[in-house]
Amino acid sequence: MGEVYRGRDLALGRPVAIKVLAADLGDDAALVARFEREARAVASLSHPNVVAIHHLGQESGRWYAVTELLTGQTLRARLAQGPISLRKQLRIGAAVARGLAAAHARGIIHRDLKPENVFLTEDGQVKVLDFGLVRWSDTGALRTSGEAATLTQAGVIVGTPGYMSPEQARGEALDERSDVFALGCVLFEMVAGRPAFVRETAVESLVALLQEDLPPFPPEAPPELCELVRNCLERNLERRVQKAHDVALFLEAVASAGSGARAIPHETLELLRRGPARRAAWLPWALLAVAVVAGAAGWLLRETPLPPPELRYLTFAGNDRSPAGSPDGRLVAFASERGGRQRIWLKQVASGDETPLTEGPDDYPRFSPDGASLVFARTGGLTSVLMRVAAVGGEPRRLVEDATDGDVSPDGQRIAFVRWRAEGGVMGSLLASVAADGTAEREIARFPGRTVLHPRWSPDGRHVAVVDSEESPRMGLLVVDAGSGEARELTPAARAGLLSAPVWSGDDELLVAVTGSPASRHGAATRVVRQPLRGNGARTLFWNAALNGVMDRLGERSLVLEARIPRTELLEVGGASTAGESTAGESTAGDSTAGESAASESAAAGPRLLTHGASADRQPVYSPDGGRVVFSSNRSGNLDLWALEPATGSLRRLTDHPAEDWDPAFLPDGRLLWSSNRTGHFEVWVAEPDGTGPRQVTRDGVRAENPTATRDGRWIVYNSRRDDRPGVWRIGADGTGATLLVPGITRLPEVSPDGRHVLYLTDIRLDRLSLRAARIADGRVEDFVIPVSAEGGRVRWLPDGSAVAFTAPTPQGQLAIHTQPFRPGSDTTAERRLLPGLDLQRSVDSFGFAPGGGRLCVSVSDQVSHLMLAEGVEVGR
Repeated sequence: MGEVYRGRDLALGRPVAIKVLAADLGDDAALVARFEREARAVASLSHPNVVAIHHLGQESGRWYAVTELLTGQTLRARLAQGPISLRKQLRIGAAVARGLAAAHARGIIHRDLKPENVFLTEDGQVKVLDFGLVRWSDTGALRTSGEAATLTQAGVIVGTPGYMSPEQARGEALDERSDVFALGCVLFEMVAGRPAFVRETAVESLVALLQEDLPPFPPEAPPELCELVRNCLERNLERRVQKAHDVALFLEAVASAGSGARAIPHETLELLRRGPARRAAWLPWALLAVAVVAGAAGWLLRETPLPPPELRYLTFAGNDRSPAGSPDGRLVAFASERGGRQRIWLKQVASGDETPLTEGPDDYPRFSPDGASLVFARTGGLTSVLMRVAAVGGEPRRLVEDATDGDVSPDGQRIAFVRWRAEGGVMGSLLASVAADGTAEREIARFPGRTVLHPRWSPDGRHVAVVDSEESPRMGLLVVDAGSGEARELTPAARAGLLSAPVWSGDDELLVAVTGSPASRHGAATRVVRQPLRGNGARTLFWNAALNGVMDRLGERSLVLEARIPRTELLEVGGASTAGESTAGESTAGDSTAGESAASESAAAGPRLLTHGASADRQPVYSPDGGRVVFSSNRSGNLDLWALEPATGSLRRLTDHPAEDWDPAFLPDGRLLWSSNRTGHFEVWVAEPDGTGPRQVTRDGVRAENPTATRDGRWIVYNSRRDDRPGVWRIGADGTGATLLVPGITRLPEVSPDGRHVLYLTDIRLDRLSLRAARIADGRVEDFVIPVSAEGGRVRWLPDGSAVAFTAPTPQGQLAIHTQPFRPGSDTTAERRLLPGLDLQRSVDSFGFAPGGGRLCVSVSDQVSHLMLAEGVEVGR
């Protein structure tokens, strides 16, 4: 139909593609109408898996359309290079299905889906192209035979033989199921490595499509994926999968579980072919079964599948955590906030009876080998203390000061514990032990620059295993010789994400729960891994979407685990002023109003829900013009950045890479900043405002996160967890001049509105955080400290720079936004106040101010946590 040129949008400074209708076709009314129809169809969509159109116009009698510029290759070109891995097949197929589903939701039928019209960009995105044969549908079904005759007269075939649906080939009524058939052809070609119905001529291709059987799949192809493709390619419309959206859900459920679906029941696929009402009622439950069972099968990981364990809830209060099983398997000790105070409780497994044991605030219980007593951490104040109490109750006894948590040795003679301490400005850990009565403290090993947790004795008492907390530069499992102190790091799949407390299943083997990765801890799936002390034979036992935190053995064939189900949504509050007088809210210290943030109109405006659902929508930040809120979310099954326009509710996915993208920010010119592990570890990236043209800025090599920019755009300030020089860094926007500003274990830097200072959190340890500020010019740390008793999301400056805002607990235990004036050299603690007008009844995860302070976007979260029992697991002795 024409030519495509590379161009540049001079107004916005971005590369574009310009599609120009051929000069000799400009007088053909039908083709001009088709050209306009394609442009209108694409322009009506706003989806990361559909090519975006920016403008449609006419110049000197020639029509043209301006679209986003894509660099990469078509799926056809990629197929010509050889087989595509199963993981990529699932990801590409799900992305194409998502793009089609978005078009179908707007009443648009593509009618020409094929590998040539699927584009794979260099940065990992998948785009559906060429809506030139699109038809608009007002009724959900459309008649095409009349148009077919018109287009045929112009020398154009409606669709491509070998990929069009049977009803399309016969000129019958079409709906979105026709595109599902074409999607099935594309999926088959990726799986089998050859087209399903393409023959030497168009006529032969149509005959094959209408009459011949589907060719066989390769023997190594997963049978359930093959069955899904067959169901997409059903010639009978009623037997065909009904919606592209359902295909996407199925593929994403399998891919996000990280393993295969050999055990997926046939009934799950049958649900995809049912009518809308029955599918709406049953599909969510079917896909949940897909995610759980798929995790147990293991055909993506090529592991021998094991029977999945039976999972059932042990507690139901919604705030239970840190389970510990008694040696005889009859009791479970756990921490719970029932009654508003976190105490240690005991549960009788057989009868279900539950009784509080301590007064709190307490956490991390561990049984003694004889089951007669427990050690636990009392966490009140700025430090935690290791305590001991009889299992039948009584007054607890103090054992070890300043210890995070501990564990009793198999012979009951010693207690191993961890103590966090700062050395040379860098937080590190000490692993030590004391006698059972708390005397004779002895150091076992030191871990400079690493904050470890959850010591666990091996059954023979020779080793102690610990896990790096998420505050460390990296996650990992460490096994320490209790006599010599020699530590050995295990490198299993556990290194890929957040780790639970380890469980010994023998003297030379550990079990550990691995949750997603450090960036995807909100709502990520968890797998329980069996990890030998030697070799690389890590093996996944089972998956579950809810498991997180601490786990422990309960007898020989059961595990008791912590199950957390989070929900994080975005609210916008209007009228958040930056320099007015306080009109609402409760002061936490003093009555002064100097430098406070107020919300003089927020009560009238009231919180407005921007996002809603089971996804984790976090880290909101306003664009420089205040028109968009960009945030991180796992709503797609992956951690990506999304943009929302509060005025219209329009939502758009900005990043579509299989890696994890999070923690967004902006450069003053509107370009996007964020952290991504596309290179295998987190680095800072920059892109155009719409997410196109991503470019890596930092070359940190370990974990560069939390980017924030100065007002002049000269510097990007970020946090690094590199082993040799962790801390707050600055780098030029062009990626040059990386300089360490503030050394130490820090996080969440935030540049002030005037570009002179950077806020950051440091001294990260259990119940001990401080908010500090340093000068960006020379890294000098200002005489300004705010003790923070719990860490939430990003700390922020008020838009006028007069005060800082951060999350801290209220007397009711919820995290709320507090403000405190910023005056280096002065103690402004007495002026700390709750940000007024924000009685949200839920904890604040993170937040962001709009330019000028007129609005505030808040990520609020709540989480229920229960204890679950996994029965039928070979725990070991």
